[in-house]
Amino acid sequence: MKDFERGIKSATGFFALRDDDISYFTSPSMLETLYGSAWKQGFKPSLAIIPKRKIHGKSFSIAENRELVQFIKTKIDESHVDVIQHGYAHSTIADKAEFQIRDFRRVDRMLAKGRAILEKTFDCQISVFSAPHDAVSRATLRSLQRRGLCLCRRFTLGRLLAVLPPERVKIPYLVKAIARSPNPFRLVPDTRIEVLDTPIIQWTAILSPRSSDKPSAPRSLRWKEAKRLFAARKNRNQPFVLLHHHWEYFGDNGKEGLLETEGLRLLNAFLSYVSKTGVAKTSLSEVCEGLACGS
Repeated sequence: MKDFERGIKSATGFFALRDDDISYFTSPSMLETLYGSAWKQGFKPSLAIIPKRKIHGKSFSIAENRELVQFIKTKIDESHVDVIQHGYAHSTIADKAEFQIRDFRRVDRMLAKGRAILEKTFDCQISVFSAPHDAVSRATLRSLQRRGLCLCRRFTLGRLLAVLPPERVKIPYLVKAIARSPNPFRLVPDTRIEVLDTPIIQWTAILSPRSSDKPSAPRSLRWKEAKRLFAARKNRNQPFVLLHHHWEYFGDNGKEGLLETEGLRLLNAFLSYVSKTGVAKTSLSEVCEGLACGS
């Protein structure tokens, strides 16, 4: 945290990178290939890890992939990665995403069990949560507040009002948020939403290396849009959070090697651009801690 505090004093803006769906099925070679250049430039991706991936009725704990665990622990020691919790099993319950259900006890139990798995496996503190498909309920928000976890998710004002637990809301902050974004169908403009005891960190842009993603918008144009959003956040001294999925760059869980060479080239070009702007290269956990401490 001291390194983060020193960094932000001389920086203009903040940059964090969230990589979803790290699980038992992720191979270290995928992360090495994807982030080799980023690590040399000082970036610290936040790995959103699924504690106990469930597929076809069978569960696969992240702890069982010992090669991946050791790789990530080494990268944590080198300050190359950050670990955040990504759901519990990345499954559905009664046709809903697991953290979209309204059963508080069940949600709270999954949240606690998943956090315990990650903290024991990686010997680190988990302070940030992201839900599979970004789907959360009011019960999830209540559980996160109870556990002292920041949420990383993007909200429209209408969706935010629908899931906020009223007994936990800081009214002055909510009034300010409504005044800044009165249209319930538009995104809340700030990266940081501080209407609860533990802040919400909004991701800014989601990018896919695959050409099948939004085929009407060429990849090069989508990266240009990311640059525009980054510049806007930087000018307001707001964190910019880039969201992507490591597996989209590979085939068959990495067994086929890197398939999206152009996607990786564009990612590295964007990170090189960011690196030259003087922003603080931070992690979601550091952003959460800094917000909680009032930085």
